[in-house]
Amino acid sequence: MSTSYHYGRRLHQHRRYIYPGLAIIVVLLVVGAGMFIKHERHKPAPAVVATKPHATTPKSTVVPTPAPAPKPAPTILFSDPLNGPDRIVTNEFTYYSPGGGCPYTSSTWAMTSGTLFVKNGAGYSGVPTVENQAVCDSTTQTNSAVFRLNTKASSFTNVDVSMDYMAVRHIGAPGTSYDGIHMWVGYQSEYALYAASIFRWDGNLVIKKKVPVAQAQCSDPSNDGCYYDLTMETPHQSLTTVNIWRHADIIFQSATNGTVTITEKIDGQTILQGVDKSINGPAYTSGAVGVRGDNTEFYFKNFTVTKL
Repeated sequence: MSTSYHYGRRLHQHRRYIYPGLAIIVVLLVVGAGMFIKHERHKPAPAVVATKPHATTPKSTVVPTPAPAPKPAPTILFSDPLNGPDRIVTNEFTYYSPGGGCPYTSSTWAMTSGTLFVKNGAGYSGVPTVENQAVCDSTTQTNSAVFRLNTKASSFTNVDVSMDYMAVRHIGAPGTSYDGIHMWVGYQSEYALYAASIFRWDGNLVIKKKVPVAQAQCSDPSNDGCYYDLTMETPHQSLTTVNIWRHADIIFQSATNGTVTITEKIDGQTILQGVDKSINGPAYTSGAVGVRGDNTEFYFKNFTVTKL
């Protein structure tokens, strides 16, 4: 037999076994696929789990703090910086001899004793001297051993009277216990006023009321007036340093019942407070303001009266 015969026979035998096997495989695949599809159709859908949204912290709303309303500008009723070129501003000769031809008349200040200069850009007492008679040219004959200066305006009430001041030296020591620098409020005249000591060579400070001697009948009058303490004499030795500028405020308040309260501040610190409840006569609820010096060479500037 030829080779081709044997080859064809073997191929036929192989086909007898292969084809049925392939058919079985195909049937199994089809059945398996059907069962898988059926299973997937009846498989329950996955449960949908509802998720809560993430809690978010609400953003805080920042409300801006409104800016404080600006304070109204203080009402200045009187102001004299006492600056400018060196000169005599006024003196007692001009006060007592208004028609005497002396050129040192001031529209704002009255001087009942002594001389007011401007020197080195500030008010100045001059070197204190004692004169038997006032003179027009008081450059050297100042008579400022007693320095009395008040405003011509005389209706100040409920005000803060302030100034910068500097003591230079004590002239005529030992002098008196009240030698130094004082500020006036409620000034009626040189016989009726309030005096607040801001510098005394003995280191004590006090607020006093002066009453005309004819009204008070005191046993120890001074310049036709009687002084009554509205505060205790309080030691403040640290405030007696010379050649240093300080700032004083004298706050003058009048109540509707006629009571007057006077508060003294030095460099912003409250030093004294006195109350006049009609001591030896009615309280002075308004008046002029001013400065007094006793046996003291001193400077002062920026004299200001501000409404409370």
